[in-house]
Amino acid sequence: MNTQSIGKQANTMAFSILFAVSFVHLLNDTIQSVIPSMFPILHESLQLSFSQSA
Repeated sequence: MNTQSIGKQANTMAFSILFAVSFVHLLNDTIQSVIPSMFPILHESLQLSFSQSA
């Protein structure tokens, strides 16, 4: 292997890792905003008290 192909493989791997970390961060932010916004819906539809829904 020459140095160009090794550098290209390292660059591809770095972008793959960066994409994976960014995607997991997006999922985490999405879950943190979706779950709390569902509390009023669950509270009303299941007739839960505040302590039961939290």
